[in-house]
Amino acid sequence: MNKGRNLAILMACLLSLSLLAFLTRQIDAKRTAVVDRVRYIQEITEDGVVQYSFYFVGDRVMEGHLKQEDDGTRVITIYERIPPKEEDYELEPYGYVYSVTGNSLKDGKVTWAYAEGFDASFEEEPFERFSKNVFLTMMFGSSPLVSIPQAVVVAVIAGAGALIIFYAEELWHIVGRKRPEEDPKWEDMTVYKRVGAGIMIGAAVLLLIFVLV
Repeated sequence: MNKGRNLAILMACLLSLSLLAFLTRQIDAKRTAVVDRVRYIQEITEDGVVQYSFYFVGDRVMEGHLKQEDDGTRVITIYERIPPKEEDYELEPYGYVYSVTGNSLKDGKVTWAYAEGFDASFEEEPFERFSKNVFLTMMFGSSPLVSIPQAVVVAVIAGAGALIIFYAEELWHIVGRKRPEEDPKWEDMTVYKRVGAGIMIGAAVLLLIFVLV
């Protein structure tokens, strides 16, 4: 087989492995992200309090003050900006205060309590405006797009396709029972190229499914 094509296959495999390694990394979304229709941005840290801005569809803007307690619990107090889009605004308390415990996405838990001056008469549900995922992502980042087992499956399938193309000449001899001194033409190995390429395309489609689902 052509050495240039072999080198191209090798480079494609290395690029694929780099892509899979990138997709399995946990995404650092502690400073800003969009989660469940809420965009948050970490603004400033002052006197141990981290300030966040929350943006929603429409003009509504809210502000969160994050403070970590001595036991590691992270308490988030929410305020409404009045008026929301002006630089000179006032803060109006929101009905709930949220607490986040744990050290990672796996063991993180979000609980709520009524803010001072509020009770069961408050009209919104605790996680109606802010889902648990919003606060967990703020604290720990977001999950990787592809898990390590998924990446291994994709890598094995893609590697199998690449090997079929890489060793097409050897397969041509084995399957066709050709003599060692016979040299195939590139056209003779079309079936192996197509099978290998089909497997690699299948791996790419599977990767896309893992990312999107």
